[in-house]
Amino acid sequence: MKKTIFHLLSLGLVSLLNAQVSESCDCTVDTLGYSSFLPTLSVSENGPFKLKPHGTFAVAYGVIDASTPGEVQNLIDNNPTVTTIIMYACPGSANDEANLQAAQLIYNYGYKMYLPLNGFIASGGTDMFLAGSTRVIEVTPEAVGVHSWAEDANGNVTATDYPVGHANHQPYIDYYMNIGFSQAEAEAFYYFTINSSPFTSVHWMTQAELDLYKVRTCKYSEVPNYSVSVVDDVLKADLDNKTYQWIDCIDNSEILNATNQNFTPSSNGTYAVIVTETACSDTSECITISALSTSEPNIDLNIYTDVNTGIVNISSKDSWSTLEISVYDSLGKLHTKHQRNEVSHMEVNLPTQSGIYFLQVKKDDAISNYKALRK
Repeated sequence: MKKTIFHLLSLGLVSLLNAQVSESCDCTVDTLGYSSFLPTLSVSENGPFKLKPHGTFAVAYGVIDASTPGEVQNLIDNNPTVTTIIMYACPGSANDEANLQAAQLIYNYGYKMYLPLNGFIASGGTDMFLAGSTRVIEVTPEAVGVHSWAEDANGNVTATDYPVGHANHQPYIDYYMNIGFSQAEAEAFYYFTINSSPFTSVHWMTQAELDLYKVRTCKYSEVPNYSVSVVDDVLKADLDNKTYQWIDCIDNSEILNATNQNFTPSSNGTYAVIVTETACSDTSECITISALSTSEPNIDLNIYTDVNTGIVNISSKDSWSTLEISVYDSLGKLHTKHQRNEVSHMEVNLPTQSGIYFLQVKKDDAISNYKALRK
């Protein structure tokens, strides 16, 4: 149970979460009329969770309980003009199962979430906020609270009594993954919350933590400056769920098939991404990759990895007599070895487990080494 208002081990995962919160021209919420509507409500933050609709938004307040999934379903069924949920005063949940069910409804419908000036969310309220397709937070002190959970109201057994990887942690991690977080992001945020504060207290997240753990998704700008993060030589556009085209900054040429949010360069160079939104499109700053290891720089191959499927495409303008590819994990264990003769294109499947892999490529008599990411 996540106590109302009072909501690791680092696991080496924070290094995977150095993404910034990018600017976006689509980072908007529909709140016209909010300032005049709020004073008409009798807000009770300690009563049952309520959603009060008005035009394009609904104001949320109260404790999430067994009635909350029905409250959300009623909003969906009877208020088609609502696109944004304003989380005004949501201190937590008295029923975690109901909270995850209601939040999944919010995510599936595609509601935006807005935390207004002087609003607050904590514990299960924070979990619900994460279900928003767009999440905008006004800078307010002590606005987003997290803490450990407990199995009873007295806090006799809490989350940190169980070791990392225990089955009792999994429902929360699964929820974060079901609303769009990667496994690494879900685990990092979850273990951060349960270690940030005991069940009887609360940790109010800093602005840097809100960005690090993707609690907010974007910052509005009419002319966005799109940011790119680099983790282990993998480039990632920080703005989620947009259209991407990676380019070579030397001549601004588009890189074939490089249209995912992540891009793994096959050679040292300078790269950028064109991000296209509904209302605008622009190119990020160029990022220089210079630490890729190649024992033979003259090997002429194009290598592209689809991080979601784990398929590595290797091609060349010319055919080769022999191509041999060995796939190793980060511990140096050989997983697979592939060989082809007299071809100019080859596909290799990475292991199903997510992580960084290393490809040793032998083209005729030359050898090169590449990194590949599998999500």
